[in-house]
Amino acid sequence: MQKRHEEAEARREAALAKADEDKDACIEKNKLAEQEMNEKIKELQGEAFGKDEALRDEINEIAEKLLKVTEQVQERLTKLTEL
Repeated sequence: MQKRHEEAEARREAALAKADEDKDACIEKNKLAEQEMNEKIKELQGEAFGKDEALRDEINEIAEKLLKVTEQVQERLTKLTEL
């Protein structure tokens, strides 16, 4: 009976040790996965910022062109009213 108890205790200890090893491996795996996801998020944010920046530049260019056209129209209207 004592021997069975000792064997059971040994199996229990081995199972606990294995569970701790598995837990540590999972923690490490999760840390790596989290790092990868954080890097991917930063990459995507950078891409989005770059796209936003390009779009902002394009909008500014269009706004400048519209301002020039508006100025030209205003000049022509002024000349017409002087006639």
